[in-house]
Amino acid sequence: MQASVTVLDQTGQCVTRGGNDAYGLFTAAGPPRDYQLAVIRDGFEPRRAPYRCFPT
Repeated sequence: MQASVTVLDQTGQCVTRGGNDAYGLFTAAGPPRDYQLAVIRDGFEPRRAPYRCFPT
């Protein structure tokens, strides 16, 4: 099952998008800041959640 994942910045603009891998993981690189993750999968309710990316 593949989900569509979209990463949005604080203004709602798309930073990146893609799908999960065979293990259900999604990876993206970006600068440290607050984002929104939006996940959509057929048969499930769409979900949006805040995400804070910290510097490494």
